[in-house]
Amino acid sequence: VRFPPCVVRLPFPTKTPLLCASSSRPDTMRLFGRSKNTKQSKPAPVNTTQAIQGTQASIELLEKRKVFLQKKIDNEMLEVKKLVAAKNKRGAMMALKRKKTFEQQLEKTEGAQLTLMRQVNAIEDASTNRQVLETLHTGTQAMKTVHGGMTIDDVENIREDMEEQIDISNEISEAISQPFGQFDMDDDELSKELEEFEQQEMEKDQLNVERPMHVKPVATTAVAEGLPSVPVGQPVLSAEEQELKDLEAEMAM
Repeated sequence: VRFPPCVVRLPFPTKTPLLCASSSRPDTMRLFGRSKNTKQSKPAPVNTTQAIQGTQASIELLEKRKVFLQKKIDNEMLEVKKLVAAKNKRGAMMALKRKKTFEQQLEKTEGAQLTLMRQVNAIEDASTNRQVLETLHTGTQAMKTVHGGMTIDDVENIREDMEEQIDISNEISEAISQPFGQFDMDDDELSKELEEFEQQEMEKDQLNVERPMHVKPVATTAVAEGLPSVPVGQPVLSAEEQELKDLEAEMAM
């Protein structure tokens, strides 16, 4: 539906009539400001690395400005000292004012630099937090995928089945280990047989004690092997020692 344009009447004369905004045309300019229906363009996404690099470049630029301002302050301070020595009070006052101006600029520069440093830290922290959050999200999704076909009831059922199979395996092993053709034994009969065996052993021992034992004399090792006998208590001398002993006996004579 199109509406006819309406004319705005002003209290002062004008050659060109002003048209009011029509509801059928949202892009028509209003009398005071833009139409609220106009769409605003979305800002392009900013790269975190580029933002940090740009901020650091600004910090370096401010650092150079600080050095420049500090030199200006030092020069003005030297000028103040020279003018004071020359009794030029007015010139010293002007130099001192310039020095104060440079000091104010230096203070503002330092404040701006500190703000940018904090911004860099904030961007880095935000980037780290985002990476951590994405990692946690990925890990959570992986755990959901792994646990997708698994429930507590399934785990309990598998556990019960496993325990049942273990019990069956133990019963089978125990049944296999039992000897075949097993028969009962009488403990009284075994005890009686053991007593008879002990009595027989005792009788054999008594017969051995009563019968005298004849021991053959055992020849000495030297005689048994056909070696000459050596007098007991005398050491065996070698041939050299025997010759030396005979020589000493002849000299004593």
